Amino acid sequence: MRIFPRLAGLPLATIFLLAPLFRLAHAQDSAPKCTFTISSISFGTVDVKNGRPYDATGTLTYACTGEPREIVRICPSLGIAADGTRVMTDPTGNKLVFNLYSDPSRITVWGSWYDKSVKAPSIDVPISRSQTGGGTATIYARLDPNQQSAATGVYTSVIKGNNSAFAYDYASKGSCQSPIKGAGARVSVPVSITARVGDRGPSSQPIVAPDATHTTDPGTANVNTAPPPPEKKSLWQKMADNAKYQQQQQNNAAAKTQSGSKPLCKMSDSDVHLVDGNWAGPNCIAVDANGKPVHPEEVQQQAESQQTQQRAEYIESHSCMTTMGADKANDLAQKCSRATTGSHAGCSAQQNTCDEIRDATQHGCDRLGASAPDFCFTN
Repeated sequence: MRIFPRLAGLPLATIFLLAPLFRLAHAQDSAPKCTFTISSISFGTVDVKNGRPYDATGTLTYACTGEPREIVRICPSLGIAADGTRVMTDPTGNKLVFNLYSDPSRITVWGSWYDKSVKAPSIDVPISRSQTGGGTATIYARLDPNQQSAATGVYTSVIKGNNSAFAYDYASKGSCQSPIKGAGARVSVPVSITARVGDRGPSSQPIVAPDATHTTDPGTANVNTAPPPPEKKSLWQKMADNAKYQQQQQNNAAAKTQSGSKPLCKMSDSDVHLVDGNWAGPNCIAVDANGKPVHPEEVQQQAESQQTQQRAEYIESHSCMTTMGADKANDLAQKCSRATTGSHAGCSAQQNTCDEIRDATQHGCDRLGASAPDFCFTN
């Protein structure tokens, strides 16, 4: 049997008496150590007048070190009121009721292991061969509905100190049902919860924060969802719509001509591959080594087909015949035909807007000069 150098001169009985002390020292050196952080939980701006709940989340992050192949058990206790709820307050003492949960359905309240009825979840962390382990857990929050009387302003709550006590030790030392007190470690992990109550009137819709979602209002099940009747527009409104459409077509024409209905392939795309030296894929247009379309004529055809379809959809409700009526539209079309050629594409009362017909007429009058019809000089 190998004897440690410092014990070589001691009697065997003395060594056996010292053995428990060595085991205790080893156990103390190998005790687990954990660190924790909890992100702030923000409901954003809420409209309590609609009587709906608002949801938000926070993230608990934990990292532990310990003996390989051991399991560290974490008992995360967040203090809770005797009635099982939590509140935020504004600077004047007004209250806003909310709660924290351990499940996404917001059913199981995240409580404390020191509470008689509302418990907290336990978290087991396996320690790897590198003597480390960690992960994250989501804390789900919900602002209670039916708080229409809450005053506007900023509400906050901070759970800290003894109300946020995280106990941990090896799982072999015990369960969270009887929290580890003497042997395990315990730290306080503060978490802040905030919400801003806005004043947007009794009929306003809920404002959902970037990190929040609200549940569906059950009262909307019997609401009539039929679309409203189409808005009646004046002639000037229709002309403004047409001008806006034409401007948008001009701004997008160059981009559509280049890219069509699909984007150009990029070498960094996950689903592209080399085909005859070109980058190609099922969801993009093949390009050569310089990034230019391999078949520009196909790109052009795609763009033209897309523009034709969009044009047909637009002209269906914006043709001169639709916006001006048959008599006025036909009168404009006849003058256009007299100033241009009878088959000019811009003179159709059914296929052109009134502005397009007027533009074609003006160009025809300018081209004819002194030989133009009389109406060219009177308009």
